[in-house]
Amino acid sequence: MRAAVGPDGWVTVPELLERVSRRTVARWVADGRLVRLRPGVLALPSSAAHWRTHVAAALEGREAVASHATALALWELLPHPPGPVHVTVAPALSGRGPASVVVHRRPGAFADRRRVDGLAVTSVERSVVETWGRP
Repeated sequence: MRAAVGPDGWVTVPELLERVSRRTVARWVADGRLVRLRPGVLALPSSAAHWRTHVAAALEGREAVASHATALALWELLPHPPGPVHVTVAPALSGRGPASVVVHRRPGAFADRRRVDGLAVTSVERSVVETWGRP
């Protein structure tokens, strides 16, 4: 099953359906061998326990950037705090997400977009401003 999911431990449903049948996917989810991170994205339970997996899944296929404390953790400036990951989208996009993700909406969300380990992330400067005054 790990080979079908891939080395990162998570996969989009369309990608997984290229490798196995819909019935197999349904069985793996029902048996708890795969968990849903958000609609259309599944992960191995061991991978779903890691905050980086939630960031990658939250950013997959959408115009979003990792932000706030999550961005600072990706920049390796502080450890990621317990709880949800933070992403920012443009105001016109939905602010809804699964419980493991806090979705912020901000104009110009992508003006200072950078990449860390292949993930879209806000700049260090923006990340510090976003977390200023928060524990």
